[in-house]
This record gives sequence, structure tokens and C-alpha cells, in this order.
Amino acid sequence: MSEGDPEGFQLDRFTIAVGIIVLLLVASGAWALITDYDLETSSVRYYWVEENYPATVTIGPDNEISLATNPTDPLNLIAGSKDYHLGSGPRACTDYRVWSGVFWSMDGGKTWENSLFPGFDEEGDPDPDNGLADYDCVSDPVVTFGPDGVAYYSGLAVDRGEDDPIFGQVDTSSGIWVARSLDNGSTWSRPKWVDRSDVAMEFHDKQWFTVDPYTNYVYVTWSQFYWLGTYFKVEISFSRLTDWEGNFQTRVLLGDYQTVSMSIQGSMPVVGPDGTIHVTWMDHSRGCLMYTRNDQQGAAATWDQPTCIADAQPAPRDDRDYRTPTFASLAVDTSNTNTSGNLYAVWEDQQWGDVDVAYIRSTDGGDTWEAPVSISPDPEGQFDGSWNFFGWLDVDANGLVHLIYYTEHWALQEGNDHLDVAYRYSEDGGVNWLDPYRLTTESFDPLLGYHQRGFPFIGDYNNIDTSCYPDGECWAYAGWADTRTGDSELWTAAIKVPLPEGKIDEMGVLWL
Repeated sequence: MSEGDPEGFQLDRFTIAVGIIVLLLVASGAWALITDYDLETSSVRYYWVEENYPATVTIGPDNEISLATNPTDPLNLIAGSKDYHLGSGPRACTDYRVWSGVFWSMDGGKTWENSLFPGFDEEGDPDPDNGLADYDCVSDPVVTFGPDGVAYYSGLAVDRGEDDPIFGQVDTSSGIWVARSLDNGSTWSRPKWVDRSDVAMEFHDKQWFTVDPYTNYVYVTWSQFYWLGTYFKVEISFSRLTDWEGNFQTRVLLGDYQTVSMSIQGSMPVVGPDGTIHVTWMDHSRGCLMYTRNDQQGAAATWDQPTCIADAQPAPRDDRDYRTPTFASLAVDTSNTNTSGNLYAVWEDQQWGDVDVAYIRSTDGGDTWEAPVSISPDPEGQFDGSWNFFGWLDVDANGLVHLIYYTEHWALQEGNDHLDVAYRYSEDGGVNWLDPYRLTTESFDPLLGYHQRGFPFIGDYNNIDTSCYPDGECWAYAGWADTRTGDSELWTAAIKVPLPEGKIDEMGVLWL
């Protein structure tokens, strides 16, 4: 039982009793970790976590995972991935042809159906009746649900040329699209274009999007790059769709930069309980997490001037043999609790020596932000050099804040450089957090995953999302890229919250 406790804490005198409880939980499809034992009250807190489930069955390999839960059906999950099922060939993006993988579950992630996103025929050639037909590859998957249970999928479509010294190709054309599903993620509409370009040296990248829970508007942000010969011009852009029967509106410029690298990245929009749109992105060149907001449903010329809300020292992108870019995850509390309106952000940062997940919050709707702290600390008195990265946040309907991230911590203790997924959560608006829990039941080797260009790769992000029942019971669902089978695949786990408490009687037996 101690393997999941980062401090190596033992409850030796209760080993037998705990073992009995765990056996009972395993028999019912869940298992638990005892933690935070209170000697005075003889009470315990523990995690209630379902077994890890694989979602990739008939397609794959897959990485760069996005996952979402249906607010109208807590058992309906969807996920997206970069998928390499189509292999190499004439339409490949360099070494492999990458397409979007689609996954859907109707039983809380225990079993999954999956397919490739529409846009190709049975021979692997583009389908001329689909809007993605002119593009070689589809990447950067993002999924979400609207408040009415409609599922949405967004991606980046790319058509590659050859032999450009900057992009690796000439005549690069790219476009950002959104599609929707009215049947829980099993079939999808034709893509609707957000923005696209066929101009050489102009490139769209790293879009993210959300659906306004109050208006059903679709909001998209992304980085748009222009190579101007000796430097890049980078524009953080925003567009919205107010009616699915219409078109996305002309993009709005949130911020523009001149830089020598493609380092203004990872924008993300969220919608607060008062309808305000909040957006963050990472400015690597200046070492800043940037922020802006809009209280007019994204209308042009009503955005705040972007500000640097936190100093950042982004993780080195190439210090591991697999890619580790620094993007931020932003979450907002829309619960009917006293923490409603709180904003939380995490990203990977090296200001504490090794790479840790940095964390900040705002309790006044983005007016002010607290200073960054590490939310993935080394055990007390230790500096193990482990990397902790790709943090992701979500806030459930009860105001609990949930976090996952990749970590080397436990694998380093076991003598290798593999990865696990850590999970922790806060019940008090992000002030105090339960100790990290080892969510993966088996460490995995990130070098077994690969990118379309052939180098080792597990994606640029992972995901956690929450859903709640009317009685207040909530579940957090985590999705990540995992290579435990030898190929990179989508794996998931479910965590039940709030966590039950128990008492230990005079015989050392835990009672729930």
C-alpha cells in the first residue's frame, strides 16, 4: 500500500485490516489508498480509484490525449488523440501520416468504442466529400461537450510541402476546424472551418476551444505564425461561433509578438460563472504566463490588454529524448459554492531546480493572481531530480479542484526513468491539496511513443475532466498516453469524490 504514498508512509499495525478493505474494494471494481491517518480520531482518508482502462483497441498508436465528460450523462465520455494507424505513405507528414482518433464510452470509461475521424476512404486516401480531403494530416485534438450534451471536436489540418529550412516544408497550408456529434461521439458532422490559410510561411497552431455553458457559443483561441525572413510574427487569435448553422466570425487579435522562435503558445479559453471569457497563454521568450479576459461574450474590441500574471521558467523542451513543451492549463470554478469564480492555472516550470508543476490562482475573477508555487514538490528533505510536467486541471460542480500530471518520481525510486501519472485534489479552493497519488498501476517508457516525424513523443498535453450526479456524487476522469503494452495508447482512470472517511476500531478494523 505504500507505493502510492510519496512519503513512503506505512500503517503497519493496520496492514491486515487495510488488506481486507482493499480486497473488498477490488471485488467491487474499485480500490483505495490509505493516507492522512489521524492518531487522535483514528480516522483515515483515502482515494477511491477505479482500475486503469485502455481505450485503444482497433486503431492506434495514439498520443496527445484530450478527454471530456457529458454534463447531461455522467457515464458518457469522449476522447481525442493523434493517431498513427494510417502509417507511412505518400500523404505522410514526414515519417508517418497522423490523423485524429475518436473514442467514446457509455459506462464511465470502463469500455470504449473508437474510430478515426472521418476524412479518408478505406484505402487511406482522403475522402473528397469531407472537408479535410485536401490535407495530409490532422493533429492537435481537443474535445469538449456543450451544456446540452452535444459533443465537439477540434483539430489542426495540415498539408505539407518539401524542403523548407524553417518549417521543413514549403507552401504549408493549415486550418483549424470544429465538428460536432449529436450521438455521444459515435458519428460526427462535416468540419466547420475556424480559420485557414494557403499562404507559404503562415501557420496555424495549438488551438484550444470551449463551449459557453450559458449561450452555447463556441470560442476558439490559437497561435498564428508568420515567418518574415529573420523572425516570426506571432498572433494569439480568437474566433467565435454563435450559431452552428452559421460560420465562425472573423478572428480577433488578442496579442501579437515578434520573436525568433515559435515560442508564443498554448492559449486556452474558459468561461466563468458570470459569462466572462478568460484566456491564458505562455510567452517563452519573456518568461511570462499571459492573461486576458472579455465580459462581452468575445465581441471584438472589448478584450482587456494582455498582462503577465506570473513569471515563468519554462521546462527545457529538449532535455528529455521525448518532447516536453510548456503549456498552461487554465480552469475556472463555476460551482454554487463560496469558491465560485476562482481561477486556477498550472504549467511546467524549472524555477525550483528540477521541473515541477507550477500553480497559481485568482480569487477575484482575474483582477489579481497569487505568486507561483510548486504543486508537485519533492518529498520533504529530498531533491530527487524528477520531472513533473503536463499538469492539467478541472473543477467539479462541488468546487473541488482536480489535478493530474506526468511524473518520474516513483520510477526513479525504482531505478528507471519511466513515467507515471500523479493525481491530487483540493477541497478548499486550491489552498490545501491531498498528497500525490500514483494513478497509473504500472509505469511506462515514454520513448516507446513516437511523433509523425519519427522522434519519441507522448504528446504535448493530457487531460482530466469531471462529471457529477444530481445527488452530489462526482467522478474525475483522467486520460493520458501510456506505452505499457509497447505501443502508445489512450489509458483512463476514474476517481470518485468526495472521498469517504472511515474509523478504525479497537481491533484495528477500518469501518466506512
